[in-house]
Amino acid sequence: MNNGSERRGAERFETSRPFHATADGVEFEGLLKDISETGAALEMTFPLKEGQVLEIDIEDAGKLTARVARTAEGRAGVQFTRSAKDASRDALAYFGVGEEKDPVERILKMIRS
Repeated sequence: MNNGSERRGAERFETSRPFHATADGVEFEGLLKDISETGAALEMTFPLKEGQVLEIDIEDAGKLTARVARTAEGRAGVQFTRSAKDASRDALAYFGVGEEKDPVERILKMIRS
């Protein structure tokens, strides 16, 4: 965590991956700016609302379902409906162990399992 006011419970890792998403039947795209075991920050032009559920398709990672936790102009913080820890207890070995060294790749792999 970065400072005392940090509200996130899981370490976030910066990235800049393109994504496609669907919310309320509307498709849009943007950039995944950071990711953790439990959520992510999205940058896009499509306006999202707190509580909205969306399906995010991240290139080479598959689809993830998330709920919008907070919004700001051009950005949204989302919580995955299934955390990496819940997705697969066995996949926790990816943290610190395994072929993938990139933490973003490990998290995406765990969430989509």
